[in-house]
Amino acid sequence: MDRRKFITTSGAGAVAAAATVLTDGPLGSNLVAAQRPAEARKPLLLKLGSNCSAYSEEQFVRVGRFGVTTIVSGVTRADSTKLAVTTEDLMKMRELPEKHGIKVTVLTPPQLASSHIDREQNPYIMLGKSPERDREIEAFQNTIRSAAAAGIPCIKYNMSLLGVLRTNRAHPGRADTSHSYSNMETLKRTTPNRARPRTVGTWWSPRTCTGSESLTSSRVWYPSLPSTK
Repeated sequence: MDRRKFITTSGAGAVAAAATVLTDGPLGSNLVAAQRPAEARKPLLLKLGSNCSAYSEEQFVRVGRFGVTTIVSGVTRADSTKLAVTTEDLMKMRELPEKHGIKVTVLTPPQLASSHIDREQNPYIMLGKSPERDREIEAFQNTIRSAAAAGIPCIKYNMSLLGVLRTNRAHPGRADTSHSYSNMETLKRTTPNRARPRTVGTWWSPRTCTGSESLTSSRVWYPSLPSTK
């Protein structure tokens, strides 16, 4: 008899039996299920991902050592004068990552970035200023269509005036990582200038529900992918 296998099996059985008695069954059932052979378990649907440029082999090495196989990336447009992303732009973006066994599963579009409104290159959806706002909405719609055609299943966007509220990333971590933090005194000096003053009532007014006036929110959009039939 394999002593290690005997001890492991009998120990797990004893714990499961005790848990069943103490918890009236459910916890014990979960522990027993955890001991099932891998082939008998349901496949794990979670995936490990990271922000990473789709154009940088150096970054592929960085995220690859952590087992990352899916990334979030912005796209380089062939014609930077056009706001919408084309299918060709996205197909080109996929080439280098896929050579390294990495898939771009989330697109960061040119609009609605997680940046301060004063630094945003395309701010008019959030500022509600037309006709520029209408042009940006149309471009975003075309980007969604392009993502669906190129097989990019998800688009990340942020409806925010303040962006990501971090003020410094100077603290080094393990290896080549770094730690970010926020300083309230610094944040007090970074109020929006391009947007008109907001009140609590403004944020919770019916207009907020349209999505054009959200203070700080992050969303993802899942385009309808073409049928594979």
